[in-house]
Amino acid sequence: MVSSGRAPALVLALLLVFLVVIYAVVLNSVRPHTPGRELTLNELIERVRDKKITDVTLLSEDSRLVGTDDQGPWWVGLGPGGSDNSSEFVTARLLNNFLDEGVGTRIDTQVSKGLLKLATQFLLPALTLAVTLTLLYTLRRGERGGGDYALLGKSGARQYVAGRRPDVTFADVAGVKEAIEELREVKEFLAAPETFERMGAKPPRGVLLMGAPGCGKTLLAKAVAGEAGVPFFSVSASEFGGMLVGVGPSRVRDLFARARAAAPSIVFIDEVDAVGRARSAGESLNPEGESTLNELLVQLDGFDPAQRVVLMAATNRPDVLDDALMRKGRFDRHIVIDVPDLAGRLAILGVHARSKPLGPDVDLERLARRTVGFSGADLAATINEAATLAARRRLSTIGTREIDEAVDRVIAGPERNSRILGAEEKRRVAYHEAGHALVGWVFSSTTTVDKVSVVARAHSLGATWRLPIEDRQVMTRSQMEEEIAALLGGRAAEEIVFADLSGGSRQDLVQATRLAQHMVYELGMSDALGPIAIGQEGGPVSDAVAREAAAEVRRVLQAGDQRAHAVLTAYRTKLDNLADALVRRETLDRDELVTLLGDLPKGIPTEARPESVGARPY
Repeated sequence: MVSSGRAPALVLALLLVFLVVIYAVVLNSVRPHTPGRELTLNELIERVRDKKITDVTLLSEDSRLVGTDDQGPWWVGLGPGGSDNSSEFVTARLLNNFLDEGVGTRIDTQVSKGLLKLATQFLLPALTLAVTLTLLYTLRRGERGGGDYALLGKSGARQYVAGRRPDVTFADVAGVKEAIEELREVKEFLAAPETFERMGAKPPRGVLLMGAPGCGKTLLAKAVAGEAGVPFFSVSASEFGGMLVGVGPSRVRDLFARARAAAPSIVFIDEVDAVGRARSAGESLNPEGESTLNELLVQLDGFDPAQRVVLMAATNRPDVLDDALMRKGRFDRHIVIDVPDLAGRLAILGVHARSKPLGPDVDLERLARRTVGFSGADLAATINEAATLAARRRLSTIGTREIDEAVDRVIAGPERNSRILGAEEKRRVAYHEAGHALVGWVFSSTTTVDKVSVVARAHSLGATWRLPIEDRQVMTRSQMEEEIAALLGGRAAEEIVFADLSGGSRQDLVQATRLAQHMVYELGMSDALGPIAIGQEGGPVSDAVAREAAAEVRRVLQAGDQRAHAVLTAYRTKLDNLADALVRRETLDRDELVTLLGDLPKGIPTEARPESVGARPY
């Protein structure tokens, strides 16, 4: 059964197809069609003289002579497009000559076919255009109000009520304790408003959930729907758009009208940045998008606290939202949902693992410590990937091996065993990854080298797993400089060992350059420039300052490259041993790395510091 919202478009499409078919059938019926063979005029005259043709018919509409002889039907074209171009005078003389020869002559005016052809060429296309315009006009009127076509302006929000709510509750959400408390307060505002009214407190009009993708914003909204004892309306902001002008504002009005009619209620708009992007007088804006945003602002202002309607919205791009939408009185609560910390990761892993048959050797706390920086979606993908691997191997439980492999898959992608390297190329990749590992091992104030491999994964020929030691919110200048040195360690190792570079360092250079630009442009970590922010957030700068900033970025990268060269030169034997082990084993885990590199001191040896090595030419 076709939904009523799609019926107008379907009716229009079927009608247009019907008219096209009728047009084709009628056109084919009036198309000139003469059976038999084509004769030239000379051939016709000769056959008439030989008494082989006894009757001739002139088709005036088609300018053709037709007839039948001992060889069957024949025809001769007289007008434009025929085999011979003849004037009416010549045609008349031919007919007279045929009469003189005793040939029966007849003229067919074809009046009925001419009228039908006129109708086909002009009336049917005009009728098709008229019907199409009429339907479009009816649709547009119906959108403004009334009729079945008004469904185009209806919101597609899904409504959850008591007895038909999502199965997700706050018990299924972990790692976002503060956000749950804020949303639980919103629920209490709606369920028992008198408790807050006695203190003169007003319920929030809007709650904005902000955070990186995969941190649980939509899951929280589903949990609110599952917990709330009030109707819950859920819609994606992209659903407000439509093919016709005015559909977006109409759907916004309909959504809030439904929410007010069902009050107390909650409205949830996912990916609100699709409709709430900032407006700027200097830019060419989409009129339909701006109209939809304006209608959303009007509806938020129109909330009556007594109606008890709360708007919730989620976005991972709060920086692009319009200031008028973000102000207090519209979105009163801004809830930031960050990547979970150790306790949050452990709780999230517990939620996703409670329905999985984990083996006795699985330690979720060890897994939580190994997955620093993972979002909730990453952790869910890790557990699911481990379960998939165990099922593929026909195991009864999920073991540590499957868990570790799942982590590697989430971080670096699945192994590509079909990509086989030659001996020389494998040796180069081994030295590249050994360079990353060795420099990262020496500069390990914030990260630890957990695994190194020369097995191809995704788009890389090898990988080095450097995991954060602990959850950190900020990094110091020296830690960023160490990170740049570790990123350039693979490139430096290739240059030292092979005296040549390869294209395998492209992504390392991209990451190192971005980090150096972040230090200089945004954090003011430059001795030459001092505390100044450069770029979009810091505002415009002079050309001289821009050139000096670019030179500082280059200097930061050069210093990191020199640190990497200094470490690898000082510990060249360790570099060779590590690369040889990678060529033989292909993958080295943490315990094997401790055996090979465990006796190395942290930091650059005094005799091998960059200033003693000397500046490298560029």
